[in-house]
Amino acid sequence: MFLTLLVEALLGGTAEALASAGVEKTPQLAQRIQRTLAIVESQDPTALEAAIERAVAAAREELIDDYKEYLYTGDPDAVAAEMIALLNLPPFAEEVAHKLLYRGQPDFERLRRLYLAQPGPQRSERWAALELPLIGFFDAIARHLEMDKEVGALMQGSQQLTTLTRIAGTSQMVAETSQQIQAYQQRIVDAGEETASGIQQLITQSQEQIRTLRDVASFLRETGTTIHTGGGSFFQQPVDIGGDFVNRDKITAHFYTIYQQPSGRARLREEEFQRILQEYLDWADRAYARAQLYGVPTAKGRAVRSLADVFVPVSLRRFAPPSRQAVEKLAQEFGADDPLAERKAFLALADEGKQSGEPVEVTDLLTTHNRLAVIGGAGCGKSTLLTYLAFCLARYAQPSATLPFRLPPSSNAPIPLLIPLRYYRQYQEACRNVPGRKLDHPRSNTLAGFIPWYLKQRSPALELSEDFFDRLLLGGGCLLLLDGLDEIVNQTERGQMRAQVEMLANDIYPKNQFIVTARETGYRENAVFGDDFMRLDVQPLDEEQIRVLVGNWCEQLYPGEVETQTDAMVEAIATINQRYRLQQIKPLVDTPLMTTMVISVKFGEAELPRERSKLYEAAVKVILQAQYLTEDESREALINWGGPWEEQREWLSHLALSMHSRGQAGAAVDEASVRTILHGKLTPEKLDDFVCAVRLRGGLLEERAGFFQFIHLTFQEFLAARLLAKEREESWATLLPQVTDAWWREIFLLHYGFAKSDFASYSQKFLHWLSDLPVVDAATRLAGLELAGAAVLDIERPEPELRKRQAEGLAAALIDLARQTTPEQRLAAGKTLAQLGDPRKGVGIVEAQNFAPLPDIGWVKIPKMDKNGQSEFIYQDAKRESPDDFWMAQYPITYAQFQTFKDADDGWRNPLWWKGLAQNDQNEPGEQHFPVWNHPRENVSWYQAVAFCGWLTEQARQYLDLLPAEARDKKDWRISLPTEWQWEKAARGCDGRKYPWGGDTYQPGYANINETYENAGPHYLQTTSAVGMYPQGASPYGLLDLSGNVWEWCLNEHETPDNFQETGSKTRVLRGGSWNNNHNFAAAVRRGRLNPNPRDNSRGFRVVWSASVPATSALRSSGL
Repeated sequence: MFLTLLVEALLGGTAEALASAGVEKTPQLAQRIQRTLAIVESQDPTALEAAIERAVAAAREELIDDYKEYLYTGDPDAVAAEMIALLNLPPFAEEVAHKLLYRGQPDFERLRRLYLAQPGPQRSERWAALELPLIGFFDAIARHLEMDKEVGALMQGSQQLTTLTRIAGTSQMVAETSQQIQAYQQRIVDAGEETASGIQQLITQSQEQIRTLRDVASFLRETGTTIHTGGGSFFQQPVDIGGDFVNRDKITAHFYTIYQQPSGRARLREEEFQRILQEYLDWADRAYARAQLYGVPTAKGRAVRSLADVFVPVSLRRFAPPSRQAVEKLAQEFGADDPLAERKAFLALADEGKQSGEPVEVTDLLTTHNRLAVIGGAGCGKSTLLTYLAFCLARYAQPSATLPFRLPPSSNAPIPLLIPLRYYRQYQEACRNVPGRKLDHPRSNTLAGFIPWYLKQRSPALELSEDFFDRLLLGGGCLLLLDGLDEIVNQTERGQMRAQVEMLANDIYPKNQFIVTARETGYRENAVFGDDFMRLDVQPLDEEQIRVLVGNWCEQLYPGEVETQTDAMVEAIATINQRYRLQQIKPLVDTPLMTTMVISVKFGEAELPRERSKLYEAAVKVILQAQYLTEDESREALINWGGPWEEQREWLSHLALSMHSRGQAGAAVDEASVRTILHGKLTPEKLDDFVCAVRLRGGLLEERAGFFQFIHLTFQEFLAARLLAKEREESWATLLPQVTDAWWREIFLLHYGFAKSDFASYSQKFLHWLSDLPVVDAATRLAGLELAGAAVLDIERPEPELRKRQAEGLAAALIDLARQTTPEQRLAAGKTLAQLGDPRKGVGIVEAQNFAPLPDIGWVKIPKMDKNGQSEFIYQDAKRESPDDFWMAQYPITYAQFQTFKDADDGWRNPLWWKGLAQNDQNEPGEQHFPVWNHPRENVSWYQAVAFCGWLTEQARQYLDLLPAEARDKKDWRISLPTEWQWEKAARGCDGRKYPWGGDTYQPGYANINETYENAGPHYLQTTSAVGMYPQGASPYGLLDLSGNVWEWCLNEHETPDNFQETGSKTRVLRGGSWNNNHNFAAAVRRGRLNPNPRDNSRGFRVVWSASVPATSALRSSGL
């Protein structure tokens, strides 16, 4: 209400207006109104401007005071206590704090997931009770923010009104402007009324909001053990919600006091100082506010968004250097004969020390130490961290801004000075070009002189700042952010820079805080700071940080499909990283740069992770061209240090291929090897420059303790593959001997991917060559076909015909070459075949017209009579009459086939298929442990297998093509699990063999089992495998996988085999053994048993079509 009255009075309101509002006019208010009206009537522009500014400032202060008084009972310490209590709680409270601080709308689904992930009982019920109070609390904050915006609009409106008033003061323009003045007056009145109404509404609801906040804090405290998340530190000092930067006038006065403290005469009057300070902070706010995606240029252009919207804090740890004794002890383990043992030991322990030191949160960075060296690899987020600190501190000077990190006790927010050290050489050139001149600074040609020179270069508005920066630094009002010590390209100059930084910090400007960044390769020897600097190492991003970073960008790039796009990109990153984890190599995408590279490639409409070659090519360019730096002369000098970047890429490609050809031992080589490899490809001078650049700064290649290696194996593989692809057919002689070597696998895949993008016609020749290798053994031929299939899968949207052709060739070879290849080789081929789309009959699914996808069963007839007319077979150790003719599936039910049951509208969710069973497993589907489409479905209970059979019987009745052609007219038959004697007849035939393939001894390589037990054979895959990849293990009727792979459920009760009703709950029979069992269990005579409800990754089933078993009550009730 006060704001409305004040504005009305300011713009000509009267005592009647006050009376109509029902407000008592105090003497103080009356005097203020009278003075204001007098100023308005006099139309003195200067006085009017001052009055408006004072009035709006007073209104803001009263608004803030009212808010605190009514919402928080007027006690600022209580405000801080409540907020600290709220934040110093189990982890999801940090997300609440983040949204409060950044004024963002909370994602309640994300909050729910974070809350439910915390330990404690009844999480879902607790969240249900918590959600509404949280929503109310955030709504209150949102309402206050809207009021803040209105006040900001009033401030802006007052400035425009002042301008119009000045114009109206000239006789020539009174008529033209009077109407605009009146219109704007009305706009301000309306805005004031809305704001006042909002304040009144908030006051009315104040007590409810107080209770809400306290309930939220109390409720969160009940969740259990208190965990420090760093969030509570945000509010170490009292919080002025919506307030200015400690008030513009106060902050200006604070820094002007600092400016005046150093000895000597200050050149700037307070008004000049205030203008320059505000100009600098406004410039810094704009200059550091944006984040950009680097990588693949697209028709959409490069994505540029707000840094505050996408920034994710990196993790930091204090470096723990290895002791001499620890290095010597580990070196002994490498062997006394290894001359490089101590180097290797130091590197291993140093890497361990970087990841095991005490963690430091970004929120605590400025309170940790006043001298910091932040060290990390290319793209790890060092520069972005400094930019973020500078942006937040500059933005803090704006209305309604808060800081997302702590300040040292009893400290005001410092003025941020972000100085990229790569510009230092330009500054030195400028000094040399103007001899005898001090370049506006008494410390010309030093780091102290470089700082104001650089800032004036970036912001011409600061050109007349005289001694502004020098005296602020002398007085101790700044945070100096020195970025890129490694970008000082000369080693001697880098050492001199280190000395200048230390002199600056300890002698010239000791009252300020310092943060210096460097790559590890650039932070060594004479460039390392003394122990008055604390070293912090940037850690790789974890999975949650990657998800948050991707999600932040997706909120900006895909506002209508954030969750879908985030999930897709995070899955792509996980797939890429999993390739390397399986090889015990660190993940590739674990830095902000590589994560945003993935986003950039996806934003360019490529399909990840398939189009990896595009991602890697873009990453190579970004790192070699230093695209993350501003485009100017200093960047050009930096990226061409060591040679033009295109030439460096070629040299690195030759180096990569040579190193890769040496095997895993060649992943790191000494300098002599580098020079030998590149000898003849570079002049001696260029080679010296190149080696020097790698040693002193690094990039794609780095040097550590005398070893040169690529920053990630991926770049070695990609550059080697790129070089080979450019050689086209000439590369085949190099590649052919490596077809079966897993160390070269990525080379083949990336070779085809790069060729597909740059040499399309050659890529087809390469694929044909790889699919039909000349004069090679069976193992190499199968490996070539598998690599060709995997290469097709590795590209974006492979053509359906190409995919089908590769699948058919690989499927045929998987069977034809089985006797000449190992199970391990066929396992890899089978997995690739599953991704291509396994075309074999009986393995996958059939797309029936007017039907959802259905299992495509490959039926095999098991006749009652053998070829000699006998109807008896050996069951266990005795003869038994054979069951009547029946048909059995050639393979166990596969993962793809069972999934049709789970996905069908009338499948898994239909209670009909579970009716009559002793236990309903409908609510416990069980996840596939080995999720490969052509592997057997495992982790399935007996009840679930029976339900599948009931459903499939119904589908077969409606779509007869699912049934064997000879037996489609059998109206009283149905699909079921086999009886024990059906299974044994199919496995043993009539001759009583012990194993399906004949004979009484196990044959190595004939089944997927653990052969290493009792030395039965050399193979143990430790996983299921593609069905049918052991054709030599076929039964007399051609059924496969009856030994090994997965145990198979039978209908019979174990103790009373003649009882095979589907309504009981007694133990059931299992047959055939599994991938995790030995040869004894794989015998066709071996009986296993288990209760019908357990599931694990070794149990599956196959089905029969017969009349030998009675229907369940579920099937009888459905009329089947």
